[in-house]
Amino acid sequence: ARVDTGIRISIIFGLPAAMGMFVLATPITMLLYNNMEAGIPLAVLSWGVLFLSINQTTTGILQGIGKTLIPVINLFIGAIFKIILNYSLTGIPSINIKGAAFGTVTGFLIASVLNLIAVVKLTGLKFDLNYMVIKPAVASIIMGITVLFSYNRLMSSGFSNSIATLISIGIGVILYVVLLLAIGAFKQDDLELLPGGQRILLMLNKFGVFRR
Repeated sequence: ARVDTGIRISIIFGLPAAMGMFVLATPITMLLYNNMEAGIPLAVLSWGVLFLSINQTTTGILQGIGKTLIPVINLFIGAIFKIILNYSLTGIPSINIKGAAFGTVTGFLIASVLNLIAVVKLTGLKFDLNYMVIKPAVASIIMGITVLFSYNRLMSSGFSNSIATLISIGIGVILYVVLLLAIGAFKQDDLELLPGGQRILLMLNKFGVFRR
């Protein structure tokens, strides 16, 4: 049960973070570094957030059941693919720096998939795709579209890039949480494991908005 909850929470947090960074890659790099071109590799690299999140969680699970060597080997395999892709792709002028970003994402993707396979074999975990992937994905897609629309509208209304980016991120966070609750993507067990989860659970139960 804890393995299931841990992986689901990593996806619930990692997926919207990746989506938000993807749709606002250029505005974020303009906000932080005043560099528009850095948004191109960041858009590719953004999906590494999701796979890194899953990799970190599954590594902790495997270490917790005494299989400490498995995540090390899997990460090493992922690193090999990263090196090969970095070397192969960055030398192509049309890809260039995006190749390094793609190599990093692929490395974490392979390591996280291998870790997931090991977790399933060793714990007997059965994936509930509806809760684990589909609902967070639906909420993330809607959030991403709304955030991009919000940013464009704010920019066309005369707001600066910094203000438009920060407001859009705030809108995305609030909307994503509301969507998760509306489609029943959170379970009570999930909230109970989060810091302050009991207080949040009590408040939601008072309003009758939480569905198990």
